[in-house]
Amino acid sequence: MILSPGVAQAKKADQVAKLMADGKCADAVEKIDEWEDRNAFGSEDYDLRRIRAQAGYCAAKAADTVDAYEAFVARFSDWPEAKDARTRLYDLAFSTAQSEGTARAMKAFLARYPESPYTEQARRQEEAWSFEDAAKSGDPKTIQRWITEHPDSSLREQAWEAIVQAQEGIYLLTAGGQPFRVDPVLIGDGGMVAIPAGLPVASDVPTIGVNLPGAGRGETSEWWKLQALSPVSEGSMRLDPVGSVAQVLGSRLGVSPPGPEAGLLELGRAPGSHLARVATAKNPLALARGCDGFVRYALTLTPPGTAGVAFPFAVECPSGPPATSPLALLLGVIDAAEQGHRDRARTTWAQLEGMPDGAALRGWLGTALGDPVKKLIDDRPGQGDWIAWVSTPTGIASSWLRADPGGARVLATRPGWAVPAGATLATATLEPACASLFGSVAGTLFCTDGAPRAVALDGAALGWELPSPEALAAAGVKAAPELDDVVSVAPRWDGELKALWVLKSGKKRVEVLGPAPAAWSRAAPVPPEIGAWLASQVGATAIGVAPVTGESWVIYRAFTGS
Repeated sequence: MILSPGVAQAKKADQVAKLMADGKCADAVEKIDEWEDRNAFGSEDYDLRRIRAQAGYCAAKAADTVDAYEAFVARFSDWPEAKDARTRLYDLAFSTAQSEGTARAMKAFLARYPESPYTEQARRQEEAWSFEDAAKSGDPKTIQRWITEHPDSSLREQAWEAIVQAQEGIYLLTAGGQPFRVDPVLIGDGGMVAIPAGLPVASDVPTIGVNLPGAGRGETSEWWKLQALSPVSEGSMRLDPVGSVAQVLGSRLGVSPPGPEAGLLELGRAPGSHLARVATAKNPLALARGCDGFVRYALTLTPPGTAGVAFPFAVECPSGPPATSPLALLLGVIDAAEQGHRDRARTTWAQLEGMPDGAALRGWLGTALGDPVKKLIDDRPGQGDWIAWVSTPTGIASSWLRADPGGARVLATRPGWAVPAGATLATATLEPACASLFGSVAGTLFCTDGAPRAVALDGAALGWELPSPEALAAAGVKAAPELDDVVSVAPRWDGELKALWVLKSGKKRVEVLGPAPAAWSRAAPVPPEIGAWLASQVGATAIGVAPVTGESWVIYRAFTGS
């Protein structure tokens, strides 16, 4: 009896299904392959082909090997089972490469399965293993070849460090860039160093690769130092433990420049290490007026009994704002205090106290200033302070005042008069008329040589006007004065800013005290605490005040003569 094609196909399908149900996937594959070889598997037998794919996947799963899944995917790439087969293939292949544990195995995996979901993980693993192999080789050329093959690697900086450790010398490494070799020069008398042409210049504060005979193998840390270089003459410099950063910092604080104990210029290198971290990497190199293009340093090696050698290099000044660091925070405290923002200064100081890297700097501040918070914030001269003039029987005195919530506080006093004019301090006048001084408001001096006049030191001269009718009546002046009747006008304080006019009244002169002209009050809105202090000066006459609006520290140092 001849079976119809449909019946024959169903019979074959039943045989394959039974084999698969019995777990005999390999036998099912073999049976279908036999039918195909005999051309008994026509093109119309789609269902049997689908069963063949299922049976093939079943057999591949039973074998669970890379070869089995590769063979299946190669033959049935368009069937639904191929997706799961590829997933398992990638899992097995990546696991196998990991088990082998070599960069070669991982590189082969990447080449064979570039589309796998493990590509990025495999790339990082190959990168790490191949770097480890290159570093262990101790061959600079091998390490350089690895860098060329992995130009964007996160291990690039370590690779440059490995090159340094693989060859003798001193090198600068910055931000993973190619090392700069630093050549040695002898240290002459007095710490003089001849600067060679082509001084290496780093664009960022570097790590220094120290790999000389004996480096890390017996010499003490005192043999190695990082020192500043101070210009002496063309091509010649002197080693100096106090660099430009320390010099400017000392100037801003009004103390001697800090030495190595402040942690601004240090070389940190653990025993046995080939690499030294420059401690200034934690601090900005540039201060106001403290960095002119670049700064120069030298790593010095001075074994006992020798003059030693220096390895000079330079570092470019940062172009942007300094990174957060102990020194940057200290500068933030000073800037905020000098701008009159003492709450912000205290907040910044709290940040500095919480920074572990700032321990050395805080220790030095305690030694240099005694009470850093008092000196840096509470008593630091700042914008918003006032300079007041008081006339006494023995002469004029100027006081630097601060309006605290509880009243005015005197930060400094000096004889004579001193008026802030912008960012400078005027302590004398070229106007002979001001030998007879009546007072001041803001930066304007009121002088006389027979008629009232105003000498402006800080902007336009302040206007003045005649007294109000109420003030005239209180002084007993009945007729309104003319401008020619005014002998002088000067500021006075009676808890607030007022004006004192001296008027001619017949053959006599009359003093009239009244509200200050509006222009005066706008120029010097004196806080009540300052006004109360001026009014409290027993036996003296308050003749002027001026607000500090410019560079407070510069003006204060001129005021105190320090």
